[in-house]
Amino acid sequence: MKKATFILACYAIVILFLPALIVLPFSHLYASDKLTRDSGKKSGSSSHSPIAVSVYRSEQKTTEKFDLEDYLVGVVGSEMPADFPNEALKAQALAARTYVIRRLAAGSPSGLPDGAEVTDTTANQVFHNRQDLKRIWGKDYSWKLKKIEKAVKETENQVITYNGKLITPAFFSTSNGRTENSQDYWGGRSVSYLQSVASPWDKSSPKFQVSKSMDIRTMRKNSMFQSNRASIRLEK
Repeated sequence: MKKATFILACYAIVILFLPALIVLPFSHLYASDKLTRDSGKKSGSSSHSPIAVSVYRSEQKTTEKFDLEDYLVGVVGSEMPADFPNEALKAQALAARTYVIRRLAAGSPSGLPDGAEVTDTTANQVFHNRQDLKRIWGKDYSWKLKKIEKAVKETENQVITYNGKLITPAFFSTSNGRTENSQDYWGGRSVSYLQSVASPWDKSSPKFQVSKSMDIRTMRKNSMFQSNRASIRLEK
């Protein structure tokens, strides 16, 4: 998700320090008309949900329907490396399920072709079907798929709620050592469970520091530097 703002590890921190934020089974939500879906064509998952997700495939320019749990396998396998620890993959699965269930419950998504509920890009959640994953993972497909399926299965029917409502499960890969307040990033009202906390383990991320070299002409054309020209000092 492009506007993701809070590191995945924050879920664990928030759950520890805010007891009102809890993981609940969402089977009771099936009674909602907005969450009752024909599961459509299955893609080989061993556990099927009564909910299906209509995904707009951005490259193919078509909309495909996937069983919820099978959709989540494609999301988790796309959003997080399969060699991450199982608990991290489970946290990603919880975030992904919460996000899409919240979106389905809201209904009438804007900016999508008729019939589509999410895209397969960072505009919502990155998604690849099993054929895509097999192409991407190559010889590692079997063990990676098995590990992702395990994480999704172990969190089956679970979502994250705060005061009885589905949360906005925003996340990012790496911060500068602190997460951001929701009101400072998005503007508007403060969200109690999305407040700035220390994130010191980000220093261990390979993405914590990034270097890029460019010549002066290229730098002057770069929009990021143009917007901050007053703060740039060139040294010989």
